[in-house]
Amino acid sequence: MSHDLLENNKEELFKLIEIDSDLAYAAGLFLSGAKRGYRHEGWDDLSDEEKNIIRKTMGKMGIKWMVYSHPERNVLLFGEMENVEAYRKLAKFPISSTDTSYVKRMGEVLDYPPCCTESFIVRGYNNPETEFLQDFSILFHFPCRTHCERTDALMPAYRMVWKFISQLNFQER
Repeated sequence: MSHDLLENNKEELFKLIEIDSDLAYAAGLFLSGAKRGYRHEGWDDLSDEEKNIIRKTMGKMGIKWMVYSHPERNVLLFGEMENVEAYRKLAKFPISSTDTSYVKRMGEVLDYPPCCTESFIVRGYNNPETEFLQDFSILFHFPCRTHCERTDALMPAYRMVWKFISQLNFQER
C-alpha cells in the first residue's frame, strides 16, 4: 500500500475529484494497491471535456483504462489489464444479469471478496446484518456479514485513501 503514489499523483487525483469524487477515490484505491479493478457507469453522463480530462489524467497516473460500449450504457473500466479484459468479455451480458456464474466472475474481476460475492448472490442488496455498518459507504461491495475478515482486512487501506481524497477535496482550489 503506497501513500507515496497518492502524494505523487495529487494533482491528477484533484482533477478527477472535480469531475467525480467516487472516480478519484477508486483511482486512489488502485494507486495504493488496495483494489485491482473498477467500473464507472457514469461515462455517458460526462461532457466531452470531462472525458478528455479523465483520459489524460489516467494516462499521466499510469492507470490502464478503456471505455466499453455495453449494450445498456458505456462503462469506464480501469485497473490491471487482466481485470479490464475479463470485464470486457463479461460485459457482453446485460448488467442486470442474475446468472450466478456471471455474478461470481464479475465479483472476481472487480476485486470483491469471494465470501461477499457469494452472500450477494443469495441475499442481493438485502442483508440486514450489514445494514448499519459505519464504513459501508466507502466500500464498493456489500459485505457478507458485519465482521467479514476479508472486508475488515481492506478497511485500513480504504480508510487511508478515503481520508486522503476527502482532504484533497476540501483543500483550497
